[in-house]
Amino acid sequence: PPLVDAEGRSYVGTAASQMWVVNQDSQIEWSFKLPNDSAVGVTMGPDGIVYIASNSPGRLYALYSDSTALANSDWPKAYRDLGNTSYLP
Repeated sequence: PPLVDAEGRSYVGTAASQMWVVNQDSQIEWSFKLPNDSAVGVTMGPDGIVYIASNSPGRLYALYSDSTALANSDWPKAYRDLGNTSYLP
């Protein structure tokens, strides 16, 4: 599942071993090629670092982004928040 950052960009993992960052105009701002892996999960730390879990055991990618945080919305990512609480206020 994708996540949305505070700047309105969507981070989307593809089955073609890529992570796309798509802006609000549906333009790909940047992408990252996962070597021989598929992105199965994505989250963002409080410092804006994007973490990508792959389908290869033990592989986790960490990418610097220019984002400041997750979107200030009710559900900006899978399981809602950085604590993965799935709690709906």
